[in-house]
Amino acid sequence: MSGLVTAVVALPFVAALIVRGARSESRSLAIGRAFALGYLALVSIIAVVFLRDPSLVVRDTSAPLAVLHARWHLELDGLSAPFLPLAAAIAAGVLLAAPRAELGRASVQSVLVATGCSVGVYCAEDLLLLASFWIAGLVPATVALHQAPDATVRRKLARMYDAYFVLGSIPIVLAVLVVGVSRARAGAALPFDLSEPTPIPPGYGPAVFFLISWALLTRKAVAPLHSWLPVMIERGPVGLAVLTAGTHLAAFLTLRVLVPLVPEASRQWLPWLSWIALASAVLQALMALSQRDLRRAVGFVTTSQLALVLVGLGASGAEGLHGSMLQMLSIGFVSLGQVLAVAWISARTATTDLRRLGGLAAKFPRIAWVFFLLGLASVGAPGTIAWVAEDLLLHALLVHHPFVAAALLAVTVLNGITILRVFFQAFFGEPRGAIDARVSDLRPREWVVAYAVIAAIATLGIAPQALIELRRTTVDGLVRSLTGEQSIHGRGQSSPGDETHHARIP
Repeated sequence: MSGLVTAVVALPFVAALIVRGARSESRSLAIGRAFALGYLALVSIIAVVFLRDPSLVVRDTSAPLAVLHARWHLELDGLSAPFLPLAAAIAAGVLLAAPRAELGRASVQSVLVATGCSVGVYCAEDLLLLASFWIAGLVPATVALHQAPDATVRRKLARMYDAYFVLGSIPIVLAVLVVGVSRARAGAALPFDLSEPTPIPPGYGPAVFFLISWALLTRKAVAPLHSWLPVMIERGPVGLAVLTAGTHLAAFLTLRVLVPLVPEASRQWLPWLSWIALASAVLQALMALSQRDLRRAVGFVTTSQLALVLVGLGASGAEGLHGSMLQMLSIGFVSLGQVLAVAWISARTATTDLRRLGGLAAKFPRIAWVFFLLGLASVGAPGTIAWVAEDLLLHALLVHHPFVAAALLAVTVLNGITILRVFFQAFFGEPRGAIDARVSDLRPREWVVAYAVIAAIATLGIAPQALIELRRTTVDGLVRSLTGEQSIHGRGQSSPGDETHHARIP
């Protein structure tokens, strides 16, 4: 047990404890910011190491616990390594650039704990451990919403989130129990371990698929389980809203757990899951068109795009899987930038009601440019990572699922219309409210984060090949599982004679 992966998971929790003991609010924020930047640098170095050697696997394991037949098992590989900088970048961006009112001691702690739980889900190779991180990751938002100064948030949003907390937790617990019991009966020594070679008995596969799908649809905010996320983005804490939307734990659960554990059930039912996600994406794109609040409109657009990730995962081909994974990175960075931009507007104007906004470009040209560029990035403008992702998704869908490809394009167009509508309503036309003359455009910490996000989106769009090569072995294994060429129960590994599936890059 090297301890490296354990340290990577534990560091955000340690930082949260240090922040809690800080002597003042300003000191707690300074500690949080320093840690977030250092942690981003650390996990970025780790990701670069994996880029140089995609076959690398680093794991920490302990001796099995006799009672539970489980163990401490964390692992970093080509699938999980790129997600670490994404979660760390979201945390760092929020702590550096969110409005000061959003960065009290409790908020900084909640962002750090939520980041640690996300990293824990990425690295957990034991289902009991993964479920613990999954459920614990919901706690910071629950606490923050129940302690919100706004009575409406405490009364309505907190209760709504509590309901989805339960809906997202019960099925993952039941799924872990079903997997553990069924594998134990089949003679598995470590029934909860994802590297355990003993397959789940066929009769249990549909139940496991249904339970995990229920959990991921709730976490992914797919209709009819979607209503909480747009409201969370509109009224909830900025940091937790972006971490919830941008870390893609539900899609990661599909790739890490669902398909490897129950390949036969996934082969049969994952396309249906993608149809549900597609319908949700269309519905939420249509709902976004009529929103009168800038923050809620961004919430519906983000939720619509999150559902499209599952559409790509249901394509069952290498290009669809690669496209979905790149789309995850795109949504993570874009949602961070857009939610921050809306928060900056709210902090400066005391509203995000589009009926009270107008003419902001004259006063805040930098915010206007940031929002516009991120809007282009969100709908796949050339030169962005979303453009590469959508090209891969469309190419994967056009041959066998042309209707799905057309619907995906329609969703992109509808979301683009929404972004342009709210952009012109908020930033152009006649001003509808007075703005204090002392209020400035982007401060240095804000524009540094904004331009860093835009630069990351453009850089990944120009040179995505390294990320595709990093995940090729994992994707090949998932494709074999979904096409029935080979059932996998752990990591999908390519043998020397295997054909590899090469994604097309524009």
